[in-house]
Amino acid sequence: MGKRTLEGVLLFDGFCVLCSAFVRRVLRRFDGKLEVLPMQGVRGQALLVQSGMNLLPDEVILLMGKQVLQGADAVLYLLRVAGGGWPLLARLGSWLPKPWVAVLYRKVAGNRYVWFGKRKSCFVPER
Repeated sequence: MGKRTLEGVLLFDGFCVLCSAFVRRVLRRFDGKLEVLPMQGVRGQALLVQSGMNLLPDEVILLMGKQVLQGADAVLYLLRVAGGGWPLLARLGSWLPKPWVAVLYRKVAGNRYVWFGKRKSCFVPER
């Protein structure tokens, strides 16, 4: 499994079990300059303020220079550039109408604590 390099910052919900599992997979696929931060942390909050965003968004956020990808767009982008079998999953997602993908993402994001659980403490990934 070859690692990919991606520059940027990925902000995620550090209390969400699903989000934490996704982040672990992302960290295994990308090496180098992709920084992964819980949005509830000091640095995550500072980046949200700097970007003019809601301080507790309910979606993952990928900051790459001046480009900001949120929610399903961020997840599909990460899957597309991850290599291995992940781009196939991204391609399947891109075949669906964008509003459907957004609704599906919103449904999962809105129910993530109920369906997958909530951590008692914020997950902070180690490098």
